[in-house]
Amino acid sequence: MNSPSLRARLTAITTRTLKARAGLVADDGPAFNQPAAHAETQVRAQDLPQSWALAALLLSVSFGMGMYIGETLGGENAVARSLALNTLQVVAVIVLLQVRKLPERMPQTLSALAGTGIILGALAFGLLLQADPEVNQPLLGLTYLLLVGWSLAVDAHIYRHALAINMSAGLLVAVMLLAVSYIFSEVFF
Repeated sequence: MNSPSLRARLTAITTRTLKARAGLVADDGPAFNQPAAHAETQVRAQDLPQSWALAALLLSVSFGMGMYIGETLGGENAVARSLALNTLQVVAVIVLLQVRKLPERMPQTLSALAGTGIILGALAFGLLLQADPEVNQPLLGLTYLLLVGWSLAVDAHIYRHALAINMSAGLLVAVMLLAVSYIFSEVFF
């Protein structure tokens, strides 16, 4: 897909959304949820331009954030753990996209996973800072559990689009990678 075509699509979607908000045209909901008849104006993450620079930047921020959170919360080997878990995710994405014969989606997938991981990780860190092992905090625990579920749903959605699979398979991939990351972290750190 060439850039002028993508630029034209994004401009059309933005213009329609702004007009709908101003009351100039009827709003049919988000442009991403339009029926298949309007598929030529639909923009998906895998259609966006590839940017290895953005992927590298987001992965670096994710690595740094993992180190900071690990050190702040008193974890041992925070640098090694953050590097290992980020590497594990990158390797998993590379392998999965190669198996599905979709290697061109690598930078978008890595950017999406790292970017959402940074946002959700920051929210989780905020909750963990409020945790006190001496005090029963059921609301905080429930909020953290909901955040973990939300994170799994976001990852599943990213894998669904990146790997061109259904949502159930995307959720399976997300849960399996979470389990592998947890086991890897417990065994080696």
